[in-house]
Amino acid sequence: MNYQTQQMVQSMVTLMTMGMFMGVPRVMFQTVSKDYEKEKKLIDLYGKWQVKRSEAVCPLNDWACIEAESSRLAGVLRARYW
Repeated sequence: MNYQTQQMVQSMVTLMTMGMFMGVPRVMFQTVSKDYEKEKKLIDLYGKWQVKRSEAVCPLNDWACIEAESSRLAGVLRARYW
């Protein structure tokens, strides 16, 4: 590996590392802005697994989507196992 290629690889690694650390506070802020009251209400209605799974597929703080997906998942579980 020549010197120019080595410098290019080193700068790419530096940029990727900076991007990882610069993105951490933004992700932390998004997770802190959850509405725990609405989440607790939905967990009481549909169950913890359904709500957590719905939060993973819906946009952040889109509670209508989370409630609809939780309801759908609860219906699927009822139909499949009971």
